[in-house]
Amino acid sequence: MEKDWISKERDSLEYEVGIKKFLIYAEENCKNPNKIPLPLLSKTGRSSVGSTVPPHEEEQNADAFKSAFEAASEAAAASEAAAAASEAAAAVSKAAAAGASQAAMVCEAAYRNPGGKSGGDDYDKDSQNFKRFVADAQQPLFEGSDCTKLDSVLKLHNWKARFGVSDSAFSDLLSTVGSFLPQDNALPVNAYEAKKTLSNLGLEYTKFYACPNEYVLYRGVNETASECPKCKLSRWKVGKDGRERYKIPEKVMWYFPIIPRFKRMFKSSSTAELLIWHSNQRIRDSQMRHPADSPSWRNIDYRWPAFEILVTYNLPPWLCMKRKFMMLTILVSGPYKPGNNLDVFLQPLVDDLNVYDAFTKTFFTLRATLLWTINDFPAYDNLSGCVNKGYLGCPVCGDDTIANYLPYSRKICYQGHRRELRLCGPVFYRWMYPFERFNKVLKSYVRNRYFPEGCIAKAYLKEKSVEFCAEFSRISFKTVGLPKDQGKLSGPLSATTVKSVEEKERNEAHLHVLLNNSEVFPYIKMHKELLEKIYEVKKKTILWMIGEHNRLFADWFENKVMTELNEKVKGVSEMIRWLAGKPSFTVLTFDGYLVDGIRYFTKE
Repeated sequence: MEKDWISKERDSLEYEVGIKKFLIYAEENCKNPNKIPLPLLSKTGRSSVGSTVPPHEEEQNADAFKSAFEAASEAAAASEAAAAASEAAAAVSKAAAAGASQAAMVCEAAYRNPGGKSGGDDYDKDSQNFKRFVADAQQPLFEGSDCTKLDSVLKLHNWKARFGVSDSAFSDLLSTVGSFLPQDNALPVNAYEAKKTLSNLGLEYTKFYACPNEYVLYRGVNETASECPKCKLSRWKVGKDGRERYKIPEKVMWYFPIIPRFKRMFKSSSTAELLIWHSNQRIRDSQMRHPADSPSWRNIDYRWPAFEILVTYNLPPWLCMKRKFMMLTILVSGPYKPGNNLDVFLQPLVDDLNVYDAFTKTFFTLRATLLWTINDFPAYDNLSGCVNKGYLGCPVCGDDTIANYLPYSRKICYQGHRRELRLCGPVFYRWMYPFERFNKVLKSYVRNRYFPEGCIAKAYLKEKSVEFCAEFSRISFKTVGLPKDQGKLSGPLSATTVKSVEEKERNEAHLHVLLNNSEVFPYIKMHKELLEKIYEVKKKTILWMIGEHNRLFADWFENKVMTELNEKVKGVSEMIRWLAGKPSFTVLTFDGYLVDGIRYFTKE
């Protein structure tokens, strides 16, 4: 509260206003409003405002009032400080409680099956990892902060994963940010300490040693074998001196179990709802927008009605091929790719098939089937068991393959061959591009080129831990591998450009729309029958008739619809009316467009 009015003249307006403000302030902040001491009084008991008081009494009263005002101000300030301290303590207590609640939710979802179902996994509350995780979730970033240590580490780790920041750059960032915070802050000082804050929360990988010729994995009955039962090669590396390097395996497979990850996807209610999108929210109008609209998917539904296909294809179209929902399952050490015995490395995956759905709050048995594979053409050889090289290199055509040798490039060209696409749904759900981009991300994890697999495994599990914790975090932030704006599923991706087209280009576009609209099909049939009657005697070829139909149909269709409208023929839809009129020569163009969450970019 301002004190300048105390030094003003006693009969001035500023002094009177100041006293009134002080009285209001004193009444609002005193313990008992009925007993407020007023030292600035005359001996007659009347207020000195507006009255005549001897100079020495006025000075005494002024000094007494000033002392009382300062005492009241100090008491009020102390009261406000106590209230602020109490609020700060309550906020810290609230943040700690929220952090504890968050830690409990994460650990519950990560380790334990809800509902007390027997046979579920549990976590050790006495373990050092669990204690450290709970402590970090309860500890404020600094005194008085609403943000906990876990919240800050989650957000910073997510930023690191999104932009591919190296550990050294991340350590420098932590050091810089920490220097701006109070000295008692709990922010990790480097990347190593930040990694320890986030344990893997139950996500693990298993290393299986493999035969150099890929005949067996050393698991099950062969777990303790020292050599391959089929080719008799040693399990261990052999040095230049011919001696075995014990405990240094010749070939290693890193396996990331899928069951814990499937369980976690269903532990999050928001993700669990998305995983049944294909069943509950998909549009069913015979149009092929999603793999669930394909004949292969419908065949599974028909043959096994109680079977739900449990892969990321369950997700909506705008999330199917995103990085967050791609699963690294098997990582095989080099230097050469797996050969025809690829099924050996798939054994742990096949063996891994009771899961809880957090959205429907029910348990169900997890089932899976292999619909199709996405691979490059060399890998097609290994997966299909067919030769894909030479003159009979097409696995679909087989002996009927038509191939030509190109002498200058010394390559074989297969012409006139196209795979059946309708069987598997929209083709962009089987493109290699998203997986190639994902492989680039995995390769960027490598920090030690002598042990690339270990670098990839550690960094991948850390990223998945961050994504999982973010599902239960009190603070909201965009996790890596998701669209920037999930609320926008359709619309332009750039500014509008007005473009003028020539008549030939306009007519070709109009004809293409007419020939591919189901409501126009009856008119197409009528026009073809008309042409057949006109040229019945001349016996024109089919190719000529198709060309004539394409040349005349748009004008004929416009006149036909106008005649039906004038004659008030019933059944002419609004769509037919719009299609009959030819489009404008001026069109709006965009550099890109979003359709059902899929981005399409145009070419010049």
